[in-house]
Amino acid sequence: MKLEACTVAIRERKRSELFDLGFALCRRHAAAFATLALAHGLPMALAAHWLLAQPDPDNWSRIYPALLLADLMTLWLTTAVTVYLGHALFEVRPSMRQALALAWSRAPALLLATLIRLVCTVTVIGLLLWPTFLPECLLLERQPFRAAWKRARQLGAAGDGLTHALQSIVVALFGLIALVWAARETWSALTLGLVWEDAWWTWLNPGHALAPWLALIPIATYLAVVRYLAYINVRTQREGWEVEIGLRSAAAEFHVSGSEVA
Repeated sequence: MKLEACTVAIRERKRSELFDLGFALCRRHAAAFATLALAHGLPMALAAHWLLAQPDPDNWSRIYPALLLADLMTLWLTTAVTVYLGHALFEVRPSMRQALALAWSRAPALLLATLIRLVCTVTVIGLLLWPTFLPECLLLERQPFRAAWKRARQLGAAGDGLTHALQSIVVALFGLIALVWAARETWSALTLGLVWEDAWWTWLNPGHALAPWLALIPIATYLAVVRYLAYINVRTQREGWEVEIGLRSAAAEFHVSGSEVA
């Protein structure tokens, strides 16, 4: 990892700045992120819709299992995006094929993480024990599961998992409503309102409509980018990356000026 070659400035940032930078990176790598997220997310969205499908749009009884399934889907459909972003930010020539291959090579560890995540989500309070940066430690640092868990716990303070989950829920909820509303209005405009007669809120029912599962893909991708930036931010704080880059820059300038004098 060449810190001085990072494509974004390495410095400590506030949480609000991470969300802004996340949007900028999503615009910069939009094509790659869309391809990688859809490669994992589209089959998952179709499978989730099939598993929870029900004929009655007014029946919301499957909302809780849908929330659990959506939480687990986000862990998988963003793995390749995380790997790609880790390469792209440090000017290692990013490859979508390589990102997919590496993500799948870590499938056993990610499966174990998924099972633990399920237990944490069901109990809710277990999210206090969930290490926020476990996916980054598994995928980018390529450590064994136990070492990655310990490393992620060291990087994140107690309760970070719950805090990140609550923030993600808020962002995902507003994003989901906006995307589904836009999809419904677009469909209504294209069909002149003649094809779809259900109320707009039935499009938010994950047991009835496919739209919420499709909307989950871009939302989860964006949140994964923000989480990765938070991971970089924590390492910058804990490991003094900003100071190290400053020293390297000063040393390089001194070397150049010394050569000119000579």
